[in-house]
Amino acid sequence: MDERPKRTKRSGSRSRQKLIRLRNIAIIEALLSSGMPVSELVRLERGNLLYNVRGVSVKYAKGKKEREVLFSDSAWKAIQIYLRARQDRPQPRALADLPVFSRHDRRAGSRVLPLSTRSVQNILFELAARAGILERFHLTPHSLRHFFATEFLSETGNLALTQYALGHASPNTTRIYAQTKREDYRRAHRKVFGS
Repeated sequence: MDERPKRTKRSGSRSRQKLIRLRNIAIIEALLSSGMPVSELVRLERGNLLYNVRGVSVKYAKGKKEREVLFSDSAWKAIQIYLRARQDRPQPRALADLPVFSRHDRRAGSRVLPLSTRSVQNILFELAARAGILERFHLTPHSLRHFFATEFLSETGNLALTQYALGHASPNTTRIYAQTKREDYRRAHRKVFGS
């Protein structure tokens, strides 16, 4: 009986698991630090990466507009580690046309296929369940977007800038994130009235 196929299968499974882990870290870091919706994240292609600013160029509003989305240093590093580990090989498509975040299931095989929005939702759900926080907090990709928006708006105090960062066409959509937090109110009050 030949043992080589088993080793190959086992090593293939290990490398697939490693890629899944690196991809999931990069996804969470990217969503947390950019505020982009999952629908944009899953459409990112390697050609969208902006190395000079550590971000991506995102088409939004039904492909009519384009905006720059920036990542934190840890998100950018996680994305680069994942892409290096993936070692994309020549495909029928150019390297720039390959998805940034891809599937690593057996059915995908060696093809570099994009994730679906549902698969990203399932990834977050599974990670939250394994971390034991699912019982206390309903973690979704949108909750990461909400976190980004409230923190960004709280730090900048600039609704228009937050609107741009989120890719909203209307400031009314962005206003839902403008809920005043108690600590922001107290900090502003101390600054204005010295109490």
